[in-house]
Amino acid sequence: MPLEGIASVPVTRLCAGGCSVHGRRLLGPAREQDQDALAAAFCVALVEGEAPVEAAGRAVLVAAR
Repeated sequence: MPLEGIASVPVTRLCAGGCSVHGRRLLGPAREQDQDALAAAFCVALVEGEAPVEAAGRAVLVAAR
């Protein structure tokens, strides 16, 4: 998967915690969310072949650690 394709996937970080991708909300704890970890885990999951919603779910879990 070319890295250029990653930029076309809109991911919105939610103030309440978690993120939204393709209209699906994936909730997580806001206080403990690491923004950099969310972005990095999402990109890694996409490169590894996960669909955007699954990648976002994985990223929310990683960012909450």
